[in-house]
Amino acid sequence: MKDWFDQLGRREQVTLVSLFSLLAFLAVYRVAWLPLMEVNLFLKQQNQSAQIQLVDVRELANQYILLKDNVKKADLKHDNLAKIIDKTTNDNQLSMNRFQPSANGDIQIRFDDARFDHFIHWLSVLEHAHQVSVRELSIVPGSDSGLVKVSVKVYL
Repeated sequence: MKDWFDQLGRREQVTLVSLFSLLAFLAVYRVAWLPLMEVNLFLKQQNQSAQIQLVDVRELANQYILLKDNVKKADLKHDNLAKIIDKTTNDNQLSMNRFQPSANGDIQIRFDDARFDHFIHWLSVLEHAHQVSVRELSIVPGSDSGLVKVSVKVYL
């Protein structure tokens, strides 16, 4: 083969070497470089997908933390309201016949035969000293003069 190559003219030798070099380059490109580029592209796509998922997970984690904090605050608020009501009813000589918290943070309280002036003072203390608001209020005369039956729904 070397003898055959040596018998060719200079121009033919350069052409053959160039052609074989080009074929060798194309073979290396096709066998090694092209698959590497395809793998690289696939990995880039996977990386982009993972980044998008990471952003989604971080957003969901932040939402979870906010919701968790809100639930804690609502529970604390609910517990605080219950404590305020318990303390102020005792301080105002009122006896609750019904105490029913609701899911939205309201508390329904019922008094049977409560002294009207004690009840009004209790409401005043709740609203002015503890920033408790009245959502619903129903007052009807009680069994004796000065006594009332009251149903009240309060919230912070």
